[in-house]
Amino acid sequence: MKSNRIYFDFPVLKTDRLILRQIRQDDVGAIYGYKSESDDTFFPRVERHSDECETQVFILRCLRDYYSQFGITWVLCLRDEDSAIGHVRIVSMERSGEVQPHRAEISCALSKAHRRRGLMYEARVRIISFYFQKHSEFIRLHSEVAADNVPSLEMNKKLGFQSEGVLRQYEKSGECYHDIVVLSLLRSDYVAHPAYERYRKA
Repeated sequence: MKSNRIYFDFPVLKTDRLILRQIRQDDVGAIYGYKSESDDTFFPRVERHSDECETQVFILRCLRDYYSQFGITWVLCLRDEDSAIGHVRIVSMERSGEVQPHRAEISCALSKAHRRRGLMYEARVRIISFYFQKHSEFIRLHSEVAADNVPSLEMNKKLGFQSEGVLRQYEKSGECYHDIVVLSLLRSDYVAHPAYERYRKA
């Protein structure tokens, strides 16, 4: 069963510093650049690529998900540039093979050179606002983050996500097992949170 959340014309979004556009096949070099960075490979939910072929497969998966009405991926570009510096993905969640239109999962990645500047926070505020406003039946955004990925956990909290518990020793990375924190942002959380007020009024 397909979701009817996807759009014939891709929704390009803008923030003060960013253009959020559709992922393209010619983004492979830029995306490989940040997905091959090795500083945080110990985070089990951070997918890393060892060659550009893996990045090509990732891009094709994002495009396939979009055109099959399963998910949507925005790449982050600085306002005066067109090179991808990161991405945000929202994908449908399934039950017994059927898409559940009231819930989806969000994930993201950002190049090391552009971290600690609030860019991913800025992008996610815009994207989350768009998603809740566009889909009246949508009530729950799901996120799973490694317990030792403190920056990501802090950003989720700043965005209004609530922790629902910990999956203990849930993911294996090398010889180590990692805890995974489950978080969610409900429509009621979104409506009450001041971070989204600017776009709720737009």
